[in-house]
Amino acid sequence: MFTALNAPPPVVPFLVAQVAYETGNFKSKLLKDHNNASGIVWTGKASQKNATKGRPLPEDPRYFYAKFATLQDWARDYIRVLSLKNKPIQATTADDFVARLKANGYFTAPIEQYKKGFMSYLKKYGTIAPPAASVLLLLIGVAYLLLK
Repeated sequence: MFTALNAPPPVVPFLVAQVAYETGNFKSKLLKDHNNASGIVWTGKASQKNATKGRPLPEDPRYFYAKFATLQDWARDYIRVLSLKNKPIQATTADDFVARLKANGYFTAPIEQYKKGFMSYLKKYGTIAPPAASVLLLLIGVAYLLLK
């Protein structure tokens, strides 16, 4: 899925690890109910294709999660988000990827705390070749759609 959306193959394991971390190993209610595997916030802009306003963010109910029609719509927006500002999509190492996420305001936790969680999932999924990692993420998404 990610390589089909022009994500550089060396970055795909970072993407899968980050999504696994954000979803609690692909088990989050946000993934299941909103097809949103990374906590993307709803903007209401046309660049967020096939997204509607989802449930409010628990830490600030003035903002809402994006609810995507499909996981592919989410993946397209995820790549768009990661292509902004400090471009984590262009990271060359895990440290670089996490630092770019932090610089873009993608997470608010202390960087070492986020990095520790991220690295635990990168160890689990990072050895998967990029095309296989995309297939794994797609299969997990399909499984969740079937379990809805």
